[in-house]
Amino acid sequence: MSTVGKTDLKGFVFDAICVVPAAKSATVEGFLETVAFWLTRWCIAKRKRSNPPSGYCVFVLHSGPVSASVPATEIVEHFKDDTTPRLANKVCLTDYALNRVAWFDATCEDLAKSVQAVEHAGLSSCPFVVFDTEAERLWIFLQGTAGLPVGLTLHAGDKSDALPTGWADFERILERIWIEDMRYPNDHPSLWHDPAKCYPCREPEKSVQGLVHLALKHRFIDLAGKPRGVFIDKEAHSNRGRADLRAFTADGTCFFAAEIKVAKSFGFTKATDRKPRKRAPAAEFKWVASGVGQARDYKKQYQGQVGVLLIYDMRVAKPKLTKLRSACKKWDVLCRQYPMYGDATGRASHASSPLVVY
Repeated sequence: MSTVGKTDLKGFVFDAICVVPAAKSATVEGFLETVAFWLTRWCIAKRKRSNPPSGYCVFVLHSGPVSASVPATEIVEHFKDDTTPRLANKVCLTDYALNRVAWFDATCEDLAKSVQAVEHAGLSSCPFVVFDTEAERLWIFLQGTAGLPVGLTLHAGDKSDALPTGWADFERILERIWIEDMRYPNDHPSLWHDPAKCYPCREPEKSVQGLVHLALKHRFIDLAGKPRGVFIDKEAHSNRGRADLRAFTADGTCFFAAEIKVAKSFGFTKATDRKPRKRAPAAEFKWVASGVGQARDYKKQYQGQVGVLLIYDMRVAKPKLTKLRSACKKWDVLCRQYPMYGDATGRASHASSPLVVY
């Protein structure tokens, strides 16, 4: 009988990194990561087929008995291991891990009609994901139809795609995520409580971190769901804290370790607050500036090529945070500022690329 060595075990672990959700599996967040992972593989397989299907489909987290309003469903055997089904105009009822899937036909010609199909089936209170099979874009309804959707474009990689070799490559990817999914509230409405007043959601740091991590995590997997050499994780524990975002290879090379801060003019301070309170600019700057030291510590802990402070700016006014330069220079930490606007009014004057603080 052959023995399993340290190298083999290490390979098994890294192969599983992309498959296992960063969130707990039996949670709504775990369901979301599982669906996003499976759809990424589906997108890779789609590109290898002639006449790929186009249209919308829906994944609904619903594993219990269905009501009489749900059309007759068909159990889909081995759904999780199959990346070839024609998804257009399907509503899939699934458990947290896609282990048991049943679907029914519906008119899902666009986002609005897909949501209507969920409502007509009496599933409005269930978390669900709408997927555009042609544009490869997700709309995530974690609170059912009562909540605001999260928009996210999947960028499934391919073997022919060049893998990142350093921070410059990741910087371009992060810029694209910001432009496509974060710069305006219609891209990601759940990040805002009231975008017109620059009121952020209750937990903007957690929301931003989750969005960026999800957008990055599945870019570097193959059709089998195995990583192609680059791994993304979040909240990596160390004796210096928890890195918000980290990119590394199987041999331990860390491309970057990042701290994420959201700069705000308003914020929720208590769970009972019905609207956010105004934040003192000096105190807010001090809090954002603390990210420089955190990024420095993560870089040192993981021997990263760079340590990065990523600032997502939801303030009313969004001047470049130039006062951070001296600290960034002292600790050799890069700093990128991503302005996020409450609406597209004055778009011509808005930043079209991230602000390079240092």
